[in-house]
Parts: sequence; structure tokens; C-alpha cells
Amino acid sequence: MKLFKCHAVMPSEARSRLARTYLVIAENWQRARGRVLELEPKAEFITVPVEAPDAHLAIAPSEPRRSRGTPIPIPLKRRRR
Repeated sequence: MKLFKCHAVMPSEARSRLARTYLVIAENWQRARGRVLELEPKAEFITVPVEAPDAHLAIAPSEPRRSRGTPIPIPLKRRRR
């Protein structure tokens, strides 16, 4: 199993789009993308998952334990204008 990182871009009625970042444990990038698609069926598109170094686990929000292999959404920081 490997750790993958990808983004799901959600539809929006406004001009801006919402992108959610996911860390997924999977055998390959195709399965990682499939797991994100299961959670975000309305996503406009999902970026191709890339292998992420273990250091990315440190930025995951602390949440109750999840079952093994469940994607972890990571909130993105909003830019100040």
C-alpha cells in the first residue's frame, strides 16, 4: 500500500471553485482516484493522484480513527485579499 495525494474540484455557482485535498492509502493511483470518486461523486474532476511522502501525514487534521484506507480530506487555507 502507498500513500497518494490528489484534489477534487467541486462545482460552484459562483466564479470560484472549491478544491478539496485528499490523502489516500491505496495499491495504485487508479484505486486512490476511485476512492475519492466514491466520496465526491459530484466533483467536476479529480486530479491524478501522486505518491505523497509520509511527511504529509503530519498535516492531517486530528479526527476520530477512521477505517483503514478511508481518504482523509485536508482543509485548504483561504488566501487573504
